[in-house]
Amino acid sequence: MRRRWFVFVLAGVVGLVGAGNASATPSVSIGGPASLAVGATGVYNIILVNDTNLAAATVMIGLSNTSALITAALDTPPVPLGIVLFQVMPPIPNGTSAGAYGGLAPGDLFLAPGTYTLGTMTLQGKAQGSVDLAPFLREGVDDPWLDLQLVPVIPTLNTTTVTVVPEPGTAALLALGLTGLMFVGRRSAT
Repeated sequence: MRRRWFVFVLAGVVGLVGAGNASATPSVSIGGPASLAVGATGVYNIILVNDTNLAAATVMIGLSNTSALITAALDTPPVPLGIVLFQVMPPIPNGTSAGAYGGLAPGDLFLAPGTYTLGTMTLQGKAQGSVDLAPFLREGVDDPWLDLQLVPVIPTLNTTTVTVVPEPGTAALLALGLTGLMFVGRRSAT
């Protein structure tokens, strides 16, 4: 109940002060290999490019399907950020999401402009196909991001696509099998 009251008052203040910090557009993206072999793993960084003094920010990372799964997630907090450090939560049991949580106390504690690696995730290729790694904010939980004046900041959330491909040995075996079928087909035709 207190949280709802605080959000209601904050929304009223934002309405009186303005629509938000229009000049500040921090962004969150995922960096790592563009493709994975089935069964292989790759390490992906959760990257924040920040262009304002942030007082509070949290973000989740979700996968669009199970062609790859998150098998590990680690913290790489940029700096102590007040009462709560950025922390990457362990993968959810089904392996399809992880979060980078950061919270700050108002006052002198903030995240200065710069580029930060908030955490890393390890993905494992499970099935051939493409999977989107998408940062997202959970409504009412991860929003709003706030600057030092407690004005909401809306981040740009960049999706990264990873292609899961068959292992080279699987492709070679498939090619050998198709060649064998062609050979058998030609022999029986003559």
